[in-house]
Amino acid sequence: MAKRYLLVLALAAGVATGAFAQSLWSVGGGLMFDTGFGSGEGEAWSASGGSVSGSVNIRQTGFGVWAFVDATFAEFSLAIMRGSQTIDHPMVGEHSGSVITLDATLLGKLPIFFGWGDIFPLLGVGYQLDIAPELELYRWFTPRIVFGVGSDLDLTRNVFVRASILGSFRFVAWDWWPYSQLDILGDTTGWGVTIKAGIGFRL
Repeated sequence: MAKRYLLVLALAAGVATGAFAQSLWSVGGGLMFDTGFGSGEGEAWSASGGSVSGSVNIRQTGFGVWAFVDATFAEFSLAIMRGSQTIDHPMVGEHSGSVITLDATLLGKLPIFFGWGDIFPLLGVGYQLDIAPELELYRWFTPRIVFGVGSDLDLTRNVFVRASILGSFRFVAWDWWPYSQLDILGDTTGWGVTIKAGIGFRL
Protein backbone atom coordinates (compact mmCIF):
# COMPACT_ATOMS: atom_id res chain seq x y z
CA MET A 1 0.00 0.00 0.00
CA ALA A 2 2.81 2.40 0.87
CA LYS A 3 4.43 1.76 -2.51
CA ARG A 4 1.18 2.66 -4.26
CA TYR A 5 0.96 5.96 -2.39
CA LEU A 6 4.58 6.74 -3.28
CA LEU A 7 3.88 6.01 -6.94
CA VAL A 8 0.82 8.28 -6.94
CA LEU A 9 2.80 11.06 -5.25
CA ALA A 10 5.63 10.66 -7.75
CA LEU A 11 3.23 10.92 -10.70
CA ALA A 12 1.51 13.95 -9.17
CA ALA A 13 4.86 15.61 -8.59
CA GLY A 14 5.85 14.94 -12.19
CA VAL A 15 2.63 16.47 -13.50
CA ALA A 16 2.94 19.52 -11.25
CA THR A 17 6.61 20.06 -12.08
CA GLY A 18 5.92 19.84 -15.80
CA ALA A 19 2.93 22.14 -15.54
CA PHE A 20 4.90 24.91 -13.84
CA ALA A 21 7.80 24.40 -16.25
CA GLN A 22 5.50 25.15 -19.19
CA SER A 23 4.10 28.53 -20.16
CA LEU A 24 0.58 28.89 -18.77
CA TRP A 25 -1.14 30.15 -21.93
CA SER A 26 -1.03 29.08 -25.56
CA VAL A 27 -3.02 29.73 -28.73
CA GLY A 28 -3.30 27.95 -32.05
CA GLY A 29 -5.52 26.30 -34.60
CA GLY A 30 -5.77 23.88 -37.47
CA LEU A 31 -8.11 21.47 -39.25
CA MET A 32 -10.84 19.19 -37.92
CA PHE A 33 -13.31 16.46 -38.89
CA ASP A 34 -16.61 15.90 -37.09
CA THR A 35 -19.35 13.32 -37.52
CA GLY A 36 -22.37 12.31 -35.49
CA PHE A 37 -25.63 10.42 -35.59
CA GLY A 38 -28.72 10.10 -33.47
CA SER A 39 -32.22 8.71 -33.21
CA GLY A 40 -35.36 9.52 -31.28
CA GLU A 41 -39.01 10.50 -31.57
CA GLY A 42 -40.35 13.32 -33.71
CA GLU A 43 -43.73 14.88 -34.37
CA ALA A 44 -45.13 16.99 -37.19
CA TRP A 45 -48.22 19.18 -37.61
CA SER A 46 -49.54 20.24 -41.01
CA ALA A 47 -51.30 23.51 -41.78
CA SER A 48 -54.60 21.62 -41.87
CA GLY A 49 -54.11 20.46 -38.28
CA GLY A 50 -53.12 16.83 -38.85
CA SER A 51 -50.13 15.36 -37.04
CA VAL A 52 -47.78 12.42 -37.40
CA SER A 53 -45.23 11.07 -34.92
CA GLY A 54 -42.62 8.36 -35.23
CA SER A 55 -38.96 7.43 -35.13
CA VAL A 56 -36.42 9.93 -36.48
CA ASN A 57 -32.82 9.22 -37.58
CA ILE A 58 -30.21 11.90 -38.19
CA ARG A 59 -26.63 12.05 -39.48
CA GLN A 60 -24.22 14.94 -39.88
CA THR A 61 -20.62 15.17 -41.10
CA GLY A 62 -18.36 18.20 -41.48
CA PHE A 63 -14.82 19.36 -42.23
CA GLY A 64 -13.52 22.70 -41.07
CA VAL A 65 -11.07 24.85 -39.16
CA TRP A 66 -10.72 25.43 -35.42
CA ALA A 67 -8.85 27.81 -33.11
CA PHE A 68 -8.07 27.39 -29.43
CA VAL A 69 -6.98 29.29 -26.36
CA ASP A 70 -5.29 27.01 -23.88
CA ALA A 71 -4.27 27.10 -20.23
CA THR A 72 -2.49 24.30 -18.40
CA PHE A 73 -5.70 22.59 -17.30
CA ALA A 74 -8.29 23.89 -19.78
CA GLU A 75 -8.86 24.42 -23.50
CA PHE A 76 -11.52 26.60 -25.13
CA SER A 77 -12.01 26.26 -28.87
CA LEU A 78 -14.18 27.69 -31.65
CA ALA A 79 -14.68 26.03 -35.02
CA ILE A 80 -16.57 26.49 -38.26
CA MET A 81 -17.33 23.54 -40.52
CA ARG A 82 -19.01 22.81 -43.82
CA GLY A 83 -20.58 19.44 -44.39
CA SER A 84 -23.76 17.48 -44.95
CA GLN A 85 -26.79 16.53 -42.90
CA THR A 86 -29.44 13.88 -43.43
CA ILE A 87 -32.68 13.39 -41.54
CA ASP A 88 -35.26 10.65 -41.98
CA HIS A 89 -38.66 11.74 -40.60
CA PRO A 90 -41.90 9.68 -40.75
CA MET A 91 -43.90 12.54 -42.31
CA VAL A 92 -41.51 14.09 -44.80
CA GLY A 93 -39.22 11.14 -45.57
CA GLU A 94 -35.44 11.42 -45.96
CA HIS A 95 -33.82 14.77 -46.77
CA SER A 96 -30.13 15.54 -47.30
CA GLY A 97 -28.22 18.73 -47.94
CA SER A 98 -25.23 20.87 -47.10
CA VAL A 99 -24.81 22.89 -43.92
CA ILE A 100 -22.41 25.30 -42.19
CA THR A 101 -21.98 24.62 -38.48
CA LEU A 102 -20.46 26.62 -35.62
CA ASP A 103 -18.89 24.71 -32.75
CA ALA A 104 -17.80 25.90 -29.29
CA THR A 105 -16.12 23.51 -26.84
CA LEU A 106 -14.72 23.90 -23.32
CA LEU A 107 -12.54 21.04 -22.09
CA GLY A 108 -10.74 20.30 -18.87
CA LYS A 109 -7.36 18.61 -19.34
CA LEU A 110 -4.85 16.88 -17.08
CA PRO A 111 -1.46 16.94 -18.82
CA ILE A 112 1.19 14.28 -18.20
CA PHE A 113 4.53 15.68 -19.32
CA PHE A 114 7.32 13.85 -21.12
CA GLY A 115 10.56 14.98 -22.67
CA TRP A 116 8.99 15.37 -26.11
CA GLY A 117 5.68 16.97 -25.09
CA ASP A 118 2.61 15.81 -23.18
CA ILE A 119 -0.50 13.63 -23.26
CA PHE A 120 -3.76 14.68 -21.61
CA PRO A 121 -7.20 13.15 -21.04
CA LEU A 122 -10.03 15.54 -21.89
CA LEU A 123 -13.53 16.01 -20.49
CA GLY A 124 -15.98 18.87 -21.00
CA VAL A 125 -18.97 20.27 -22.84
CA GLY A 126 -19.67 21.57 -26.31
CA TYR A 127 -22.39 23.18 -28.41
CA GLN A 128 -23.03 23.10 -32.15
CA LEU A 129 -25.36 25.40 -34.09
CA ASP A 130 -26.28 25.18 -37.77
CA ILE A 131 -26.12 28.70 -39.20
CA ALA A 132 -26.68 28.06 -42.92
CA PRO A 133 -28.58 24.86 -43.65
CA GLU A 134 -29.73 24.26 -47.21
CA LEU A 135 -33.27 25.46 -47.95
CA GLU A 136 -36.06 23.22 -46.68
CA LEU A 137 -33.80 21.29 -44.33
CA TYR A 138 -33.75 21.16 -40.59
CA ARG A 139 -31.88 23.48 -38.24
CA TRP A 140 -30.07 21.64 -35.46
CA PHE A 141 -28.95 22.70 -31.97
CA THR A 142 -26.58 20.21 -30.40
CA PRO A 143 -25.35 20.38 -26.79
CA ARG A 144 -22.72 17.71 -26.17
CA ILE A 145 -20.81 15.97 -23.42
CA VAL A 146 -17.28 15.61 -24.80
CA PHE A 147 -14.49 13.23 -23.74
CA GLY A 148 -11.25 11.95 -25.23
CA VAL A 149 -7.49 12.31 -25.29
CA GLY A 150 -5.03 14.79 -26.77
CA SER A 151 -1.31 15.23 -27.17
CA ASP A 152 1.21 18.02 -27.79
CA LEU A 153 4.43 17.28 -29.67
CA ASP A 154 7.04 19.98 -29.08
CA LEU A 155 8.74 21.34 -32.19
CA THR A 156 10.57 24.10 -30.28
CA ARG A 157 10.26 25.47 -26.77
CA ASN A 158 7.29 27.63 -27.78
CA VAL A 159 5.85 25.84 -30.84
CA PHE A 160 4.04 22.50 -30.78
CA VAL A 161 1.76 20.24 -32.81
CA ARG A 162 -1.54 19.41 -31.11
CA ALA A 163 -3.77 16.44 -32.01
CA SER A 164 -6.86 15.11 -30.26
CA ILE A 165 -9.56 12.52 -30.79
CA LEU A 166 -12.86 13.11 -29.02
CA GLY A 167 -16.06 11.21 -28.52
CA SER A 168 -19.32 12.95 -27.66
CA PHE A 169 -22.77 12.14 -26.38
CA ARG A 170 -25.12 14.46 -28.25
CA PHE A 171 -28.51 15.93 -27.40
CA VAL A 172 -29.86 17.09 -30.76
CA ALA A 173 -32.85 19.45 -30.83
CA TRP A 174 -34.12 20.53 -34.22
CA ASP A 175 -36.98 22.28 -35.96
CA TRP A 176 -38.20 22.97 -39.48
CA TRP A 177 -37.67 26.37 -41.02
CA PRO A 178 -40.62 28.70 -40.20
CA TYR A 179 -41.59 29.32 -43.82
CA SER A 180 -42.37 25.63 -44.36
CA GLN A 181 -45.96 24.41 -44.56
CA LEU A 182 -45.09 22.02 -41.73
CA ASP A 183 -44.30 22.62 -38.08
CA ILE A 184 -41.88 19.83 -37.15
CA LEU A 185 -40.10 19.46 -33.83
CA GLY A 186 -38.08 16.72 -32.21
CA ASP A 187 -35.30 15.68 -29.88
CA THR A 188 -32.81 12.91 -30.44
CA THR A 189 -29.75 11.58 -28.66
CA GLY A 190 -26.72 10.00 -30.23
CA TRP A 191 -22.95 9.77 -30.47
CA GLY A 192 -20.23 11.52 -32.38
CA VAL A 193 -16.50 11.56 -33.12
CA THR A 194 -14.26 14.60 -33.62
CA ILE A 195 -10.64 14.56 -34.81
CA LYS A 196 -8.52 17.71 -34.56
CA ALA A 197 -4.95 18.59 -35.54
CA GLY A 198 -3.13 21.91 -35.54
CA ILE A 199 -0.20 24.10 -34.54
CA GLY A 200 0.07 25.86 -31.18
CA PHE A 201 2.22 28.70 -29.83
CA ARG A 202 3.07 29.20 -26.14
CA LEU A 203 2.80 32.80 -25.00
